[in-house]
Amino acid sequence: MPTTVDEFMRAAIIQARKSRGEGGIPIGSALMRHGQLLAAGHNKRVQESDPVTHAEIDCLRQAGRIVSVAVTIAVGVNSDGRREVLGIAVGPSEAEVFWTDFLRSLARRGLRGVELVISDAHEGIKASVSRVFSATWQRCRVHFSRNALAYAGKSGRRVVSAFIATAYAQETPDAAKAQWRKVADQLRPNVPKLAKLMDTAEEDVLAYMSFPPQHRTKLHSTNPLERLNGEIKRRTDVVGIFPNEAAITRLIGAILLEQNDDWAVQLARYIPLESIGPKSDDPTVRPPGRAGSTAGTTQPSPLGTNSVHTA
Repeated sequence: MPTTVDEFMRAAIIQARKSRGEGGIPIGSALMRHGQLLAAGHNKRVQESDPVTHAEIDCLRQAGRIVSVAVTIAVGVNSDGRREVLGIAVGPSEAEVFWTDFLRSLARRGLRGVELVISDAHEGIKASVSRVFSATWQRCRVHFSRNALAYAGKSGRRVVSAFIATAYAQETPDAAKAQWRKVADQLRPNVPKLAKLMDTAEEDVLAYMSFPPQHRTKLHSTNPLERLNGEIKRRTDVVGIFPNEAAITRLIGAILLEQNDDWAVQLARYIPLESIGPKSDDPTVRPPGRAGSTAGTTQPSPLGTNSVHTA
């Protein structure tokens, strides 16, 4: 039985090559034969932490047709300050019903304490986040900037980007919102569509400003997931066309299990205990006491309440 993603892919490719003399089978079918490891942990119970979801597109064979499906991954930051993979779902669309079902599946498995969900502006996700977790939704700042610059034209993109960045540079939520409106008003005469976009996106793009300053660089976008996304894309491109949804879940599940193990043993936490402890409602989540300090040395709890990121 393969124990790593590389071994899994190698075994599937060898199986596909061996079968060519017998009429051949697609590599996706070979993946299914070697994929029992990939589903391990997919339905494990999750504890209180913060999800991050990310959508990826893969090709799937259904009833003799090739269709595209969305693969959504939830990643969280627990109260120990470490990231962990929470779940994966495959669906034909990213409508509100899809997001609601996915988030409810995480809640049924024990996900609690969600405060912030970060993602691109997927259809229906904001309403689903509010309904399932009663949490705030953060629109990815990077994706918003790309959408905004599309209205600016090539010659004005650098200036518009610098204007919007002045709102991000503010220290308080009120100051950021005031600067945001000022920039929108300055752009309104020349780029009315961009100004209207800023008016409608203000609360969502600046939601992260209500969190502690030391957390904001981790909360304003889904960029921290790009490396994981790139690895998933690289692996799925090898397969090309998957025979069914189970094959997608098995392959991507193996990648996520491997990534989750790496995050669990990293020396550096994604968010330091010094800053995440006061944000958690778990009194045991505190950094170890320092020399000469009266602070206790209680180990952090695996449970947590922090922020949520979605892509």
